[in-house]
Amino acid sequence: MRRPLAIVLAIAAGACACACARQPSGEPGRDVHAPVPTTLAAFRAAVQQVLDDTGVPGAGIALVRQSGLEWAGGVGFADRDRKTPVT
Repeated sequence: MRRPLAIVLAIAAGACACACARQPSGEPGRDVHAPVPTTLAAFRAAVQQVLDDTGVPGAGIALVRQSGLEWAGGVGFADRDRKTPVT
């Protein structure tokens, strides 16, 4: 059971990262008016919005730059019933 959950969380994290990293590019199908989070709090809020919109309870996320790890943590719940946060 842990492996399917890990796969679901990995997919959700990827969806969150893609939705939160939209930047104006002029590419067809891209939302050029989507806000780009500029702070960690704004990023976490945007991820939480994607989780709420998709019904995914939580995700573990890592923000990585070429120079290395920027931030790693969780958003949402690992267990909704017990209100256990993703860490």
